Amino acid sequence: MPIVDWIPTNVKYRIGFSNVEISAYDTVTQQAGVCRDFAHPGIALCRAHSIPARYFTAYH
Repeated sequence: MPIVDWIPTNVKYRIGFSNVEISAYDTVTQQAGVCRDFAHPGIALCRAHSIPARYFTAYH
């Protein structure tokens, strides 16, 4: 199963569920998070498969 399909199958979107200290591991084990929490396991899984990945966010 591709990473892009694995994440929404295994992690449920829940508003206000996490904070900035949540790691990719926490997101996967808790199986819930907000949008940034979907990015973290994706990046970790890409890096584990030697696929270059980076997450960037900015506020205006």
